[in-house]
Amino acid sequence: MNWSGLHKFAHKPPVVLIGLSIITVLGFVAVGRLVNAFDSRQHALAAEMYHRGLIDRNQRDFKLAANHFRAALSFDRNNYLYQLNLAESLAALGKNYDEQARAYLLNLWDRAPQDGQVNLELARLSANQNHLDDAIRYYHNAIYGIWNDSTGASRRQTRLELVDFLLAHNEKTQAQSELIASAASLPPDPAAHARIAERLIRVNDYPDALSQYRAILELDRRNVDAMRGAGQAAFLLGDFRTAQRYLQSAKDHGLQDADADHMLQIADLVLRNDPFRRKLSDKERQQRTSSAFNQAGLRLQQCAQQKGEDLNTPGAPLQSLQEQWTNLKPKVGNAYRSGNSDIAEAAMDLVFQIEQQTSQLCGQPTGLDQALLLIANNRDGADR
Repeated sequence: MNWSGLHKFAHKPPVVLIGLSIITVLGFVAVGRLVNAFDSRQHALAAEMYHRGLIDRNQRDFKLAANHFRAALSFDRNNYLYQLNLAESLAALGKNYDEQARAYLLNLWDRAPQDGQVNLELARLSANQNHLDDAIRYYHNAIYGIWNDSTGASRRQTRLELVDFLLAHNEKTQAQSELIASAASLPPDPAAHARIAERLIRVNDYPDALSQYRAILELDRRNVDAMRGAGQAAFLLGDFRTAQRYLQSAKDHGLQDADADHMLQIADLVLRNDPFRRKLSDKERQQRTSSAFNQAGLRLQQCAQQKGEDLNTPGAPLQSLQEQWTNLKPKVGNAYRSGNSDIAEAAMDLVFQIEQQTSQLCGQPTGLDQALLLIANNRDGADR
């Protein structure tokens, strides 16, 4: 046995270990590079599938988009953006896919409960299923959540979507509250004010609607739609002089709108026939009272004929009004000339009773009868 050779080899282990270590390190580096290359390839494939999905969504092919987003997730399983887009595409496919969309969205919500877009999508799903409380809760989460949009436009649009949902469920009081909250932080943009004003009309908040339309006209004094909207709000509010001014201005600026023309016509009739307007002479007040009284008598006859009723038959629904009208008629013509304004007041009270009763029995009136009914419902509105 060659002991001298073995002795020489025994002094070489450090060299061998160093060599093995180098080989090991090089192996790890190689494996790391392979893993990184594999991961890079996976992420590249995921990005490619994602962009294909975006194209599909833009073309409204939501089923193909969902397939591509699923493929993207198979290469990058925890990608938040891919999962959100998949959920949105599934939701767009309709109710058969709602539960799948909800599962993805709830997973995202667990990860980021303040995400505005995630809460909005959950609100829409709840709204589609008519889950009122859940929808409202998620909408509010979205409104007060985190958005990438620094202008506040996403929050305002989300609140408007909530308002439309509430209106669809006839929740007008809550919708009004949301509109007032939104109106408090609007930018100087006529379109933003118009969206609020239109919905305020729908919740019967005519004073705030009028304020919004006036805000538009401060920004754009030639905005015909705002003139028309202000006229409508004032008309519904019973401020007929204001309604007349805005509606006439809209017409003078070229508006062609049958409903606006009708409101303007009725506002004119109210202003020309209201005997309670300030600064009228006794003669003019007398003429208006007599005209209204005669018109009410005619409306009474027409309604009775429509209902097939004989006004001379005791106990008939309109017979009492006819009797009062007949007894008062000889006195009305001289009410102001004789200095007895009480008769004029009694005459107009009867006019209003006739217009209100006949509107219930025979439907809403038109023309002068409609004007008299509006005066009856708001005696102080003509001069505003």
